[in-house]
Amino acid sequence: MKLNKTQITIISQLAQTSLQPIFYWTGGTLLSSHYLHHRLSFDLDFFSSTKFGFDQINDFVQSVKALVPFSEVTFHKIYDRYEFICQGKEPIRLDFVWYNHEKKTLKKQLLYHGVFIDSFEDVSANKVIALVDRGEAKDLFDLYYILKKNTFSISSLLSMVKQKFGITIGQDLFWSQCYQIIPKLKIITPYLLDQKKESEIISSIDEFVRSHARSYLKNQLTG
Repeated sequence: MKLNKTQITIISQLAQTSLQPIFYWTGGTLLSSHYLHHRLSFDLDFFSSTKFGFDQINDFVQSVKALVPFSEVTFHKIYDRYEFICQGKEPIRLDFVWYNHEKKTLKKQLLYHGVFIDSFEDVSANKVIALVDRGEAKDLFDLYYILKKNTFSISSLLSMVKQKFGITIGQDLFWSQCYQIIPKLKIITPYLLDQKKESEIISSIDEFVRSHARSYLKNQLTG
């Protein structure tokens, strides 16, 4: 996946403002556009460990509106998440999140398109937390491609979660959550790069989860 014009404009604009040192880019669009190139993604997630206010973010969104002709911008605040739903030719959701979690960064954040970004390892560990927490189809879809990349094993991935967040997530919980999400996978159709391969991709994810879950269970029973 390549970033669209609106996404590039927003990221470039952020890189030129006083918000640039405060926020880092993370989430599914970063994973897809920079690391895996495996699906479409339309949201931009910017996190900060520094407290910020609505006026700062709204000023930025208004500066973006001067560059992108959005027909409507709707605002929501969910706890420490400021969400802007922007309607237009290329609709987009912008999330600005105060994330004051006592955590470690697995890898140093680097600059990309002028903004700081999470490493592949950090995004991957975050995806495991998202899978267990909200259980959305896109989280399983992303983790399938993360593990398929063979950069690290499931054991290594769960070890990174423990290192970053200080909690242990066992393979029993991980595979159980994956298994429960399988029936939801048709939801990902709009995000596929090639929708003609929907059945093939869903079948591959289904088999991947079932085979790894069986293997884990077998090892537990015979180990």
